Amino acid sequence: MGSEQDTSEQATQLGKHVALPTSPEAAVLERVDNPQGGVDYAVRFTCPEFTSLCPVTGQPDFAHLVIDYVPGDWLVESKSLKLYLGAFRNHGAFHEDCTVACRPASLTASHQDAFLFLRWWVDPTHLANLVACLNFGYVRAGQARV
Repeated sequence: MGSEQDTSEQATQLGKHVALPTSPEAAVLERVDNPQGGVDYAVRFTCPEFTSLCPVTGQPDFAHLVIDYVPGDWLVESKSLKLYLGAFRNHGAFHEDCTVACRPASLTASHQDAFLFLRWWVDPTHLANLVACLNFGYVRAGQARV
């Protein structure tokens, strides 16, 4: 989902007014140079108000999303990630599907063959809590742990 920018140029959405993409497929994830590319460390994004639409009822589903990854030469540009996640607001999908859908886009944007961990905590007003997790990649010996 979403397209990925494959250049090391400055992020094109940063510092500009950008409308929320109409869908995750229309969103553009960007990357920026990692000034600490030779250092293994963990990056965490949190989205406490992630929403998508239930594909059955059309009602909004709310979740708390956490994305952890270990960057290499590139970082996921955070404004483009916020716009990408916001594009799910009017997208009909179960949270489990959103979890898997975000993996390729997040990892491709950072251009890493490294560790990515996504966690979703669905709002407890659903009578039962749902936690969807996805591990992708590996952690090299001596690499930062998340």
